[in-house]
Amino acid sequence: MDSTLAAVRLTYAFAAVASLGFGAVLWRNRGKSGATSLFVTTVAAFVWSGALLLSTHPSPGVAEWTVRFRYVGAAGSVLGGLGFALEYAGYERYVNQRTAGAVGIYLLVVLFVSFVNPGRLFLVDLDGTVPIGVEQHWGPLFWAHLVISYAVILTYVVILTRFIYRSRHRLYRGQAVALLIGLAVAAPFNLIYVFGYVPVDTTPIGFIVAIGSYTIAIVRYQYTDVAPIARRKLIDTVNVGMLVVDMDDRITDSNPAARRLLDLDSGATGTPVREAFGDAALRSTYESELTGDGSTEVTIEHDGKYLLFESVPVSDDRGQHVGYLLLVQDVTTQRHREQELERQIRKLDQFASVVSHDLRNPLNVAQGRLALAREMDDNEHLGEVAAAHERMDRLIDDVLTLARDGGDVTDPSVVPLDSLTEECWDNVETHGARLVVETDREIYADERQLKQLFENLFRNSVEHGSTSNSSQKTDLTVTVGTLPTGFYVGDDGPGVPAAERESVFETGYSTGTEGTGLGLGIVSEIVAAHDWEIQVAESESGGARFEITGVEFRDE
Repeated sequence: MDSTLAAVRLTYAFAAVASLGFGAVLWRNRGKSGATSLFVTTVAAFVWSGALLLSTHPSPGVAEWTVRFRYVGAAGSVLGGLGFALEYAGYERYVNQRTAGAVGIYLLVVLFVSFVNPGRLFLVDLDGTVPIGVEQHWGPLFWAHLVISYAVILTYVVILTRFIYRSRHRLYRGQAVALLIGLAVAAPFNLIYVFGYVPVDTTPIGFIVAIGSYTIAIVRYQYTDVAPIARRKLIDTVNVGMLVVDMDDRITDSNPAARRLLDLDSGATGTPVREAFGDAALRSTYESELTGDGSTEVTIEHDGKYLLFESVPVSDDRGQHVGYLLLVQDVTTQRHREQELERQIRKLDQFASVVSHDLRNPLNVAQGRLALAREMDDNEHLGEVAAAHERMDRLIDDVLTLARDGGDVTDPSVVPLDSLTEECWDNVETHGARLVVETDREIYADERQLKQLFENLFRNSVEHGSTSNSSQKTDLTVTVGTLPTGFYVGDDGPGVPAAERESVFETGYSTGTEGTGLGLGIVSEIVAAHDWEIQVAESESGGARFEITGVEFRDE
């Protein structure tokens, strides 16, 4: 009997030490998928084996008291195994504070019924006087605990078996098989004791086999070096929004990026898309373009951002269509770069047009008039030559302005409209026209570009706001005032016909022979650079009125 007792004690002690040692290895590698939960199982195995070792103490009181810890170890072992299986197989969303709290409560309940044992419902009787260990007779709560434990074991066996079946990587399959054996191998050693086939608890033998299986997972299949990254962690980390929608248009899953980009609540799972998408444009885009048979890409503007949607049909293992995966990316920066590139290309086209056409015409006029002056010895033609040169000079100035302005304004300053407009008016040849400033508001803008905008608008009013020649005196009045979201420049001239109001901002558009056709194009570029909007309307006196909106006032 002494040799049998020594063998039992040695087995229990070895299982406890091996479990503790392997737990230390897992703790150092707790960043690996499922390693923390597996660490819990090894600590629980240490508690279980240690309790059985102490239950062999010659004092019946000590033996009967310490053996109760085995039940806490048993509960921790199976629950840790379930947590490991969920994390390792990609179901880590179920391992959270709520489930951890439930596990903690269950362990406290097991601890309570093991030691307090109300009404002898858990332990009917303990006998520490037997030759080896403690003889135990169990009540109904124990059998309920046993059923729960083996239901949990069956659950994680199914989870890991499914992972093994679906895994395409030989290394991960090998890891999972070795780890599954380690988690499940103790169960049959426990059952043969529970149902009375052996006189002592042989579960620690299963723990020793489990440690060997875990060692194979580490040494042969590199578990601590190469473990599968948990799918949920990967999905939650990426910046690409992911939204899963079933065939009934209900959201079945989403990651934080999708909820952030689409302004979804964390409880959006199970909600119909039509309810979850508060923006009408999002709902319309989803219904019309993202629910087709094949993959689809579409970019829409939402809440000041440009979002790229990619819809990918999702099929189950049988190839049946079960829903859609919507990938959402914020492409605002990319879209702004594309828009800036398009503006630069337009500028190059405008420059080429000016060089090839607009500058060539006055140059031809100057050359022709100069030839006539030489041939006829008539100085009257020299005035036309000077006018042609002046027009070319203005064209060159406008082209340089067009090339310099139009970039995005990133650091606007506070600009008073009244003093700036008066300064700009003094810089323009007004031919007797009158300026009326009806505002003292201050706005945020690039001051240099804003000066260019007002000078071009003033020059346009003077040149086109009178039926007389621009070099003659005019009684034109130009007015600058504010709008609820911006300002305007209007005159009392003949105005702009409604049919031409969209065309006036096109490069080269001009109704006179002296204009360059670039002035209002420059105005449009400056407005776009500030992210404002401009439109042509009719003033109260029937003249032209240029309205700039989307402006930020200082006192707002």
